[in-house]
Amino acid sequence: MNNTIINIYITFDYELFLGPKTGSVENCLLIPTDKLIYIAKKHNVHFVFFVDVLYIAKMREYIDIVPSLKSDYNKVMTQLKKLKKEGHDLQLHLHPQWYYSSYDVKSESWNMDFEHYKLSDCSYKDIEIMINEGSKIIQSLTDVNPIAFRAGGFSFPIDVSIINLFSKYNIFKDSSALMFEEKKTCFQTYDYSRISEFNSYKFKENILEENANGVFIEYPISCIRIFGLYKSIIERLLRFFQKKNLFISGDGKGIGYVMNMHNSENKNINIRNLMQKKIIRASFDANNGYWVNKIKNTIRKNKQSLMVIYGHPKNMTNYSYKKLDSFLDNLTEKDCISIFNE
Repeated sequence: MNNTIINIYITFDYELFLGPKTGSVENCLLIPTDKLIYIAKKHNVHFVFFVDVLYIAKMREYIDIVPSLKSDYNKVMTQLKKLKKEGHDLQLHLHPQWYYSSYDVKSESWNMDFEHYKLSDCSYKDIEIMINEGSKIIQSLTDVNPIAFRAGGFSFPIDVSIINLFSKYNIFKDSSALMFEEKKTCFQTYDYSRISEFNSYKFKENILEENANGVFIEYPISCIRIFGLYKSIIERLLRFFQKKNLFISGDGKGIGYVMNMHNSENKNINIRNLMQKKIIRASFDANNGYWVNKIKNTIRKNKQSLMVIYGHPKNMTNYSYKKLDSFLDNLTEKDCISIFNE
């Protein structure tokens, strides 16, 4: 009999889109997050929200000269205070491009910087300013310092000096790693291909090297690998039967849009691609909620103890809310919804 308790972290990156069109506060943040608050309250659970604090900091620079940004800022801060009041966990999320971006008053839109998408694109001095300012924003909302972090684009830094900055600001938990995944582009750089167990682990100076004496704890985002053919069939069926329920809440365009514009690779389905293993992330974004229970069952079968689900309010759909509600409905006494700041 398997009596392993699975600690489940349901996490959301609270952010706008980070491509050529950031989207509106209402559709990317306020409306979908209010729906998440409702579902959490219904089931008496709490979620983790990794707050894109540099967006908030950048808005503050303009609130005295751009009335619409002052309104957006007040709405966002009000919602974040509501999340805290409801018992949700607010933690640190950094998309450094905000630090270098600006607002065009004439076009009433953000001029997004694409040269500093990940922390490794930035100087040590700038990164310390970001962590310090971001921590103060979280503290102003929660009365406590953040203790957990998620890197923008999942690109956790490999520079030891930068990693040590987190300990300087008493941030000792991270949830940036995606099991099995690796990527190297101008926007995202990481290699988590060796992370294959559904457990947290300690590390010291390298996120990929478990170290029992480490001061940091990594909580990898849960993923499984399945055959591409199986994934393709399910996704086509979902698009057919759930077409009306798969429109995301957000009204912006992310970096995926930028990358697709510059990617001439033939995307036609081929037999080799279908027979390769594909990575499925535990997420309620778009149609991904279909896989969440299957991932949890894999964790239980392996007698392991950690499940980290990630998502974004901006990418929630009617199907997402339905699957999240159903997932929480079917929790057992061996499932424990957790937050980092217990």
